[in-house]
Amino acid sequence: MRSELAVPLIGASGRLEGVLNLESPVIAGFSKRDRRLLSTFAEQAAIALENAMLFGEVQRLAITDP
Repeated sequence: MRSELAVPLIGASGRLEGVLNLESPVIAGFSKRDRRLLSTFAEQAAIALENAMLFGEVQRLAITDP
């Protein structure tokens, strides 16, 4: 690996949910456009993770509360 691009997945609450990480065998293998695109993916992934957790919680509550 010669280049690495890592972007945190930050939820709406400000909590770190994870990290998107790309690696390349090319030195300086990522452009400004690549960084913007990965940041956009990270935002969408954080939203998807939060929605999945909320959905799971709603399902759990629906099952335990008749």
